[in-house]
Amino acid sequence: MKQLVKIISLCACVSFTACDDDDDDGTITINGFKNEVSITEKDGYRYIVSNGIPDHEVGQFPNAEDPIAIAEVDLEYRVALQPNYLNTPLITTGYELGVGINGVPYDPNGPFYIHNDERRAIMNPFDGIASGWQYEGLAENVKLGHDDNDAHVQPPGLYHYHGVPLGLINNLTTKKKTSTMLLLGYAADGYPIYNDMSYTDANNTSSAVKKLKSSYRLRTGTRPANPSDKPTAPSGTYDGTFVQDYEYVKGLGDLDECNGRFGKTAEYPNGTYYTLSPTTGLSFRATSEAHLTKASEFLAKENHCMFHNSACILF
Repeated sequence: MKQLVKIISLCACVSFTACDDDDDDGTITINGFKNEVSITEKDGYRYIVSNGIPDHEVGQFPNAEDPIAIAEVDLEYRVALQPNYLNTPLITTGYELGVGINGVPYDPNGPFYIHNDERRAIMNPFDGIASGWQYEGLAENVKLGHDDNDAHVQPPGLYHYHGVPLGLINNLTTKKKTSTMLLLGYAADGYPIYNDMSYTDANNTSSAVKKLKSSYRLRTGTRPANPSDKPTAPSGTYDGTFVQDYEYVKGLGDLDECNGRFGKTAEYPNGTYYTLSPTTGLSFRATSEAHLTKASEFLAKENHCMFHNSACILF
């Protein structure tokens, strides 16, 4: 039975064990469901409607760290066809980041730190928001049950990506016979999301291909204490457990503070701003009114822009 839900950001995501079946026609069936997605354009918007079921192999769900099975969920997204670029990114903590072309959401938000109570932080992800410290959902020591697609399942059975959607990339690579500049989805601001294999010269699609690198790096030293008017902050050295363990250094890599850049692609021969997957992010790079038109708000009620700032962007 399909379920119509308001999407919430509940981070959680073991080893890769397929729990699905391939039909004779090559399609994937997961718990009796098959992927359904449609993408249409109308009146200045792109609409992505899906049942939330991925079109690739997935890990074992439920598992020891994620007790929820994948289920069919009605999803409907609307994003701008012509985003209005912002020079200054806007933070959007707690909202979904975007949606894949297969209709599976990107929701990389991790839970916030709650002093001496990590399990409560996972079960109530925004209770600790005042601390200012957010767990990096894909950090090695943050056990959230994600599979090899950097994905997991949240109530009521919604499968979603926290990082690199490996299965989607493999499917597209096989279909297009290339791993270069694969369109993986759309951010809530309307800009496209690509994989990290791109052109050395962003404006020359005939130039050599390389793996783009983020301009974020792990901080050095020890995490500072919070001011007395804020909840307790986590102690210890910067080790990638938290999003705030990383810092942006302009020019360090190929990408800006939103983990994106301008350039030409097959889908945008005249050029566009685009962002990359993996995507653990907290904001957007363009104004829009991106939102779910059926399953409540998709990312935000107001204007936003895209930002990626954590372990899974250090590729």
